[in-house]
Amino acid sequence: MTAAHHVRCLALCLTTLVSTVACDRQPRQDRARSEGAGCEQASARALTTDSVSETGLSAFGDLDCDGSRDTVLLEKPGSTGAQRVVIRGSITNSSLPVLGDVDLRIAGFADFNLDHVRDILLAHVDESVVSGGIVLVARDRLKFAAVARTEGMNQLQYIWDPTAGHSVCLTELLPRVVTVAGRPAASFAYGYAAQVADCMRPTRQAWWVERDTLAKAR
Repeated sequence: MTAAHHVRCLALCLTTLVSTVACDRQPRQDRARSEGAGCEQASARALTTDSVSETGLSAFGDLDCDGSRDTVLLEKPGSTGAQRVVIRGSITNSSLPVLGDVDLRIAGFADFNLDHVRDILLAHVDESVVSGGIVLVARDRLKFAAVARTEGMNQLQYIWDPTAGHSVCLTELLPRVVTVAGRPAASFAYGYAAQVADCMRPTRQAWWVERDTLAKAR
């Protein structure tokens, strides 16, 4: 066998190998694209597909950033049943009961624990207190972010009296998604409103999630 023949055989083998690899990779790329790579960017900005109802009881949000919107609902099945957070979509189909008789509202979405899945920021509103919480979303479960015993619970709530004309302040007191040190955090208002002017400019503390536990952003 001549040297020229060896060269032709080698070139043919390389061409066949490249074609085989390319054909093998294409379905994997398509599959990865369809499944979504997760929310890689630690950004607190809302996605253009996000939508929260005026009441805050329902919302659409692409929780795993796969291009398909997930539906988030706050439901209370009966007059005596526990309220629950319900997710229906590509990320999961599950629900999480909420203890206590509070008025829940969906306040936004962000990947607070940096696991590449966006979580749900909730507002808790009753007659005299506005506070917040975070539902951590994963493909196998939903859970509330805990609060470390070393943290001050009073910095997660704002006390006010809507019967005294403070109802105009509610939008100022609801939790917000912010960015701290390049990662998403939840901003909660805390303090007490003695007059309307107080709750229109509340003190706020930013929190993020470390090991499924709320911690002050730093």
